[in-house]
This record gives sequence, structure tokens and C-alpha cells, in this order.
Amino acid sequence: MGADWRTLCKAKDLRVEGDPVEISFEDLRRHKVKVRDEADHLFLTAIVARRAALKETPEPELLAWTRNRTSSLVGYRVDSGGRLLGECWVPKVGLNADELQVYLRKLAADCDRMEHVITGEDVE
Repeated sequence: MGADWRTLCKAKDLRVEGDPVEISFEDLRRHKVKVRDEADHLFLTAIVARRAALKETPEPELLAWTRNRTSSLVGYRVDSGGRLLGECWVPKVGLNADELQVYLRKLAADCDRMEHVITGEDVE
């Protein structure tokens, strides 16, 4: 990938804010995806729910595992801080704007949907 990933995020529903990208949906909900630029890939992470929001969710690790069994692009995990995260890796080789935007929108939409199911709110 020759260009900086930020230049591939030019779309009216994407707003780059440093390392995170804010994705806006038609229903006025929004979700942020953090982009970490590695040597050969981009690592995308979005917060689904923080520890406080998960206190009413029994076994969030089991929820993540169950979702991972049916998801092919987005993976879920509970981090050391107790947050439920959605993640995906994007290879840089041949990466173009359309492909990166598919990853960003998919991760944001899946995490936003799960956030709404868990919290009933638009937190991130």
C-alpha cells in the first residue's frame, strides 16, 4: 500500500480523527474504529461495550466466543480492561479505498449492533 490509510477514507460517512475513524450510519448512530498501522497490515479495533456496561451481561467471554463462531470478518474478545472489542486485520497488499471502507463499515456496523443489544444505547 503506497498511500497512507487516511487518504483511503474519503467518504461522506467516514471522518478521520487522528487514528480513529468515526463511521456514521443512516439512522444517525455512529461508531469509532481505531486504526493501527502495522508493517504489512492494518489492525482495526472498535469498542462494543466497556466493563461497566457488561456487568449485566453474563459471561461476556462466552458471548464473544459464540459470535466468533458465526463471524468471518469480525472477531470479538474481552480485553484485559474488561471491555468487549471487535477487531479485524486488513492486509495492505493491493489495498484500495473501496476495500478498506468495506472493512471499516462492517466492523463499525457489527460492533454498533452488538453495543445496542447489550446497552440499548449509542455509546461509542
